[in-house]
Amino acid sequence: ILLNRLGRSDEAFAAIDQALSEETDSNPLHLAAAQIHYVTGDLPKALEHAQQALQTYRGDDEGETLLTSLALAADIADAGLLRQTTKDIMSYDLGQTEIVDHFEYYCLRSELALKADEEIDAAQALTSALTTAPDHPRVLALQARLAIRNGDGYNAQQILQNSLKNWGDLPKREITSPVGILGIAEAFLELHNWSTAIYLLQEAAEKFSQEPRTHLRLARGLVLRAEYQRLCDTLRVIHHAPGSSALAEYSYQLFEQAIMAAAQSSEGFEKGTQQAQISHWRIRGQAAFRPSGEHARALGEIPHTPESRAALLAALRNSRE
Repeated sequence: ILLNRLGRSDEAFAAIDQALSEETDSNPLHLAAAQIHYVTGDLPKALEHAQQALQTYRGDDEGETLLTSLALAADIADAGLLRQTTKDIMSYDLGQTEIVDHFEYYCLRSELALKADEEIDAAQALTSALTTAPDHPRVLALQARLAIRNGDGYNAQQILQNSLKNWGDLPKREITSPVGILGIAEAFLELHNWSTAIYLLQEAAEKFSQEPRTHLRLARGLVLRAEYQRLCDTLRVIHHAPGSSALAEYSYQLFEQAIMAAAQSSEGFEKGTQQAQISHWRIRGQAAFRPSGEHARALGEIPHTPESRAALLAALRNSRE
C-alpha cells in the first residue's frame, strides 16, 4: 500500500502477488490487494480480493477484521453500482463475532437503511458509529440527514457545516474513498442546498473517476435539481428555486458527461443492475432537461416508484402532452 501511495504501483502489485503466492488464505493480504486495485481503478479485481478477504476470515480472528472486510467489500460493490452484491455482503451473519466499534461499517449500514427509507435501522446503526467517531464528517452527515427527516432543518444545517469543516481538515492520505463527501453531498441535496451539493458531487467525480458511483451520483444530483426547478416554474416559485443554472445548457452537458462516464467506468463488471440504474437516470434527465413527448413516453416505461411517477407527471405537463 505504501509503494502504491508513492506512485510505484508496479512494485506494489509485484510485492502483493508474491506475498499472496506464499499465503493464499491471508485476510490482511487480500485486503491490501483490494485497496491497491481499487486505487488504481480496477474495481472488479478489487472486489474479487475483498470477497476473498471475507472468505479467508477465521472465526477466531478479532471482530474488527470481519467488519473491516465487510465494509471494504460492500463499499467497492457499491462503487460499482452492484446493488444486490452490496446487500448480500451487508447481510453477512455476524454470528458470535465480538462486535467492536467500527464506524465505517456502521455508517454504511445507516446509509443503506436511509436509502431504503428505514429510519429506525439507520438511527440504530448511527448510534453505534457515534460511539467511535462522533466528529467524523461521514457520521455528522448522517446525523444531519436524520435531522432533516425529523423536520429539524435548522439543526441539520449546523451539523452539516461542522461536517464540511471536518472534511476539509482531514489529512488527504486518510481520504481513500468518496463515501464521506458523497454522504455530505446527499445531506445538502436533501436540504435543497443545490449549489453546494453539486460542487461536492463534481469534486467526488473528479477525484474518484474510476468509480461508476461518483459519476452517477453527480448525474442524479443534476437531474433532481432540474426536476425541482421545473416544479418551481410550474408553481411560479422564485425565492426557493434552484435558479436558471439548473436548466442551463452547461448543466445538461455536465449531466450527459456524467452519464457517459458512469457507463464507461462500469464496463469492467458483468452486465447487471448497474445498466438499469444508469438508464433510469439518463431517461429522467432527458425528460427534465429536454421535455418532449418521446422522453415522457420513455419515462413511463421505467419501473414505477412514487418518485418516477411524479417525474412522469411533470414530464407530461412540461411536454404539453
